[in-house]
This record gives sequence, C-alpha cells and structure tokens, in this order.
Amino acid sequence: MVEIKARVSDHELLRKKLSDIGAEHVGTFRQSDLYFKVPEGRLKLREVEAKSTVELIYYNREDIAGPKSDDAFILRVQEPGELKNILKKILTPLIVIDKVREIYVYCGIQIHLDSVEKLGKFIEF
Repeated sequence: MVEIKARVSDHELLRKKLSDIGAEHVGTFRQSDLYFKVPEGRLKLREVEAKSTVELIYYNREDIAGPKSDDAFILRVQEPGELKNILKKILTPLIVIDKVREIYVYCGIQIHLDSVEKLGKFIEF
C-alpha cells in the first residue's frame, strides 16, 4: 500500500471538489489513537467513538517526505478495555492523537479528511 498525506488549510474546498467528482462520503468518525513505544515501527490502539471494537495497528513506514510504502497489520478486538489495560502494563504509552476523520471513496481509493487536535487539518490518500 502507498500512502500520501499532506497538511491542508481548507477542508470545505476539498469536500466540494470530492462532491464534484462523485466521491462517496462513507462517514465521519471520532478517533483516538494511543501510540506505544516499540523497538521498530509504530504500534497504536485505535478507538472509534460509538464502536464496540478497537483496532490494534502495527505499521512500519518510511520516514520520508512524499509518497510512502506502508505495511500495516490490523487486529480488530472485541474486548477493548481488557486489551488496553494489558498493553499499558507491558508497553510504554507515548502519546494520544485525537482526530475527526471524514472518509470518502473514489475509484477504489480511500480519501481521508482529518482534523487532528493540536496538529491541524490533513488530507490522506
């Protein structure tokens, strides 16, 4: 998978352009990502408001500007409280990133408009 992410100033303009080309709006979701310290790559526990499951996501991504290769492994878990407690006991939590993510799909490509608390607005393909 290849990922492209960029900081943007205006989601409203992007929403209009996505609508103009016929992109499908899948939904808008509040997400909280708890990152943990790991020897290699990145590990986060993603909670999505109003969902009973969480996702444990491990990925190893190049730290370069521009398009990046992104190998991700996702485990969906039914018992989020128990998993979160176990992870906090065995790993060091680093940071929590809270965001509102709007998801669109166009020609099989997933497009995210992210409003990330304390960091700003982004678009991701």
